[in-house]
Amino acid sequence: MYSILESDPDGRLYSTDFVGAVIAAAEGDISVAIDALEHQTEGTMDCAVVFLNHPMFEDLVDEPRYKALITRVEAHFAREHAAAEAAGLLPIPEKLLARLKDN
Repeated sequence: MYSILESDPDGRLYSTDFVGAVIAAAEGDISVAIDALEHQTEGTMDCAVVFLNHPMFEDLVDEPRYKALITRVEAHFAREHAAAEAAGLLPIPEKLLARLKDN
């Protein structure tokens, strides 16, 4: 466990920054919530789109830093998608999709 950020005045501890962001947002601590989301996405983009577009962050959607974070995450995945297309990995062949559905 680690603190979201040292800027958290109460020294609260969370298991991940996404969890910390949920708690901070629920408590109305918008700045700490966005700090935590930014920190989490610096380390990994895993599930970022799912978390960032979740209704639990609806109070953040008008915040400029949150909008900028969404833009960075979307740009990251657009670059990954383009790289996968360039490598011939997308679109996924129908034959492979059919096998995946069968399993």
